[in-house]
Amino acid sequence: MPNLSDTEPIFFEEEEPELPSPNVNLYDRPKEWFCIFCGWKCDESFNDYICRECKQLRPFVGGSATVKQCLECKGFSLALAKYCEWCGKRFQANV
Repeated sequence: MPNLSDTEPIFFEEEEPELPSPNVNLYDRPKEWFCIFCGWKCDESFNDYICRECKQLRPFVGGSATVKQCLECKGFSLALAKYCEWCGKRFQANV
Protein backbone atom coordinates (compact mmCIF):
# COMPACT_ATOMS: atom_id res chain seq x y z
CA MET A 1 0.00 0.00 0.00
CA PRO A 2 1.46 3.43 -0.95
CA ASN A 3 2.27 5.99 1.70
CA LEU A 4 -0.23 8.85 1.20
CA SER A 5 2.24 11.45 2.47
CA ASP A 6 4.49 10.63 -0.52
CA THR A 7 1.82 11.27 -3.17
CA GLU A 8 1.27 14.51 -5.07
CA PRO A 9 -2.03 16.40 -4.72
CA ILE A 10 -4.48 16.09 -7.61
CA PHE A 11 -5.65 19.30 -9.32
CA PHE A 12 -8.35 19.43 -11.99
CA GLU A 13 -7.26 22.80 -13.39
CA GLU A 14 -4.06 23.25 -15.36
CA GLU A 15 -2.60 25.58 -12.73
CA GLU A 16 -2.99 25.84 -9.00
CA PRO A 17 -5.07 28.97 -8.18
CA GLU A 18 -3.23 31.85 -6.54
CA LEU A 19 -4.22 32.86 -3.04
CA PRO A 20 -5.58 36.41 -2.87
CA SER A 21 -3.55 39.09 -1.13
CA PRO A 22 -4.99 40.40 2.16
CA ASN A 23 -6.14 43.55 0.30
CA VAL A 24 -8.43 41.59 -2.06
CA ASN A 25 -12.12 41.46 -1.18
CA LEU A 26 -13.52 38.13 -2.42
CA TYR A 27 -17.00 39.65 -2.48
CA ASP A 28 -16.28 42.57 -4.85
CA ARG A 29 -18.50 42.65 -7.96
CA PRO A 30 -17.54 44.05 -11.36
CA LYS A 31 -19.59 46.99 -12.72
CA GLU A 32 -19.49 45.49 -16.22
CA TRP A 33 -20.24 41.85 -15.53
CA PHE A 34 -20.80 38.58 -17.33
CA CYS A 35 -23.67 36.21 -16.54
CA ILE A 36 -22.28 33.21 -14.66
CA PHE A 37 -24.92 30.97 -16.28
CA CYS A 38 -24.70 31.83 -20.00
CA GLY A 39 -21.73 34.23 -20.38
CA TRP A 40 -23.76 37.24 -21.62
CA LYS A 41 -21.89 40.54 -21.09
CA CYS A 42 -23.82 43.28 -19.29
CA ASP A 43 -22.55 46.80 -19.89
CA GLU A 44 -25.78 48.51 -18.78
CA SER A 45 -24.91 50.82 -15.88
CA PHE A 46 -28.46 50.57 -14.50
CA ASN A 47 -28.60 46.75 -14.59
CA ASP A 48 -26.90 45.04 -11.68
CA TYR A 49 -29.24 42.11 -11.23
CA ILE A 50 -30.65 40.27 -14.27
CA CYS A 51 -29.27 38.63 -17.40
CA ARG A 52 -31.05 39.85 -20.54
CA GLU A 53 -30.07 36.66 -22.40
CA CYS A 54 -31.06 33.75 -20.11
CA LYS A 55 -33.22 35.79 -17.65
CA GLN A 56 -31.37 34.44 -14.58
CA LEU A 57 -30.96 36.67 -11.55
CA ARG A 58 -27.38 37.57 -10.72
CA PRO A 59 -26.56 35.83 -7.43
CA PHE A 60 -24.91 37.73 -4.62
CA VAL A 61 -21.57 36.47 -3.27
CA GLY A 62 -21.36 37.03 0.44
CA GLY A 63 -20.92 35.52 3.85
CA SER A 64 -19.54 32.02 3.59
CA ALA A 65 -20.14 31.53 -0.15
CA THR A 66 -17.95 28.99 -1.94
CA VAL A 67 -16.02 30.63 -4.77
CA LYS A 68 -13.58 29.61 -7.47
CA GLN A 69 -10.86 31.61 -9.16
CA CYS A 70 -10.61 32.23 -12.88
CA LEU A 71 -7.21 31.21 -14.22
CA GLU A 72 -7.51 33.84 -16.99
CA CYS A 73 -8.23 37.04 -15.03
CA LYS A 74 -7.73 35.83 -11.42
CA GLY A 75 -11.21 37.09 -10.44
CA PHE A 76 -13.47 35.12 -8.09
CA SER A 77 -16.96 33.86 -8.97
CA LEU A 78 -19.44 31.62 -7.18
CA ALA A 79 -18.44 27.95 -7.35
CA LEU A 80 -21.63 27.09 -9.27
CA ALA A 81 -20.66 29.48 -12.11
CA LYS A 82 -20.24 28.15 -15.64
CA TYR A 83 -18.65 31.47 -16.73
CA CYS A 84 -16.38 33.93 -14.96
CA GLU A 85 -18.34 36.97 -13.74
CA TRP A 86 -15.27 39.19 -14.38
CA CYS A 87 -14.02 38.23 -17.85
CA GLY A 88 -16.69 35.87 -19.25
CA LYS A 89 -14.35 32.93 -19.81
CA ARG A 90 -16.08 29.56 -19.59
CA PHE A 91 -14.82 27.46 -16.69
CA GLN A 92 -13.64 23.93 -17.40
CA ALA A 93 -16.06 21.24 -16.35
CA ASN A 94 -14.97 19.22 -13.34
CA VAL A 95 -13.92 15.73 -14.34
